[in-house]
Amino acid sequence: MICPVCQTLNDEKALACIECGADLTPTDDDGEIVIRHGGMGVAGVIAIVGIAVIAIWLVIQFVLVPMWFNNGNVIGEYSLNPREVEASIVVGFHENTQLDPIVVCPPTMRGTPGATVSCEVNLGTTVRSALVTITETGSFTWAVVK
Repeated sequence: MICPVCQTLNDEKALACIECGADLTPTDDDGEIVIRHGGMGVAGVIAIVGIAVIAIWLVIQFVLVPMWFNNGNVIGEYSLNPREVEASIVVGFHENTQLDPIVVCPPTMRGTPGATVSCEVNLGTTVRSALVTITETGSFTWAVVK
């Protein structure tokens, strides 16, 4: 903004001249002060709303949807049903040893392929551990640790 008194070039938002101190408050034809709005325009608001919408869409698309389709797990992670694992160990143990163990697995069995979880195998006189390994397909294998 150019000062009407001394013709010095000032910042567009200046309220007083940096050279002579003259009042640079904008006025209309009637001498009324024009209030400047320092906010952003419609285009700025539209841009911010657009960015927010895209950010929300990305979170839904790449975080929430994969979790919904993967039983609440992070991508590449699997959950095992502890009751199925316990039943498999009992059946396998019975077929190989004719013993009926009491098997207790943790209530949450979750991990990426290759992860192992330990279950307790109570044979009455001894207690052993069965290591359950999550496979690439989301199923499992197990082996009793001696």
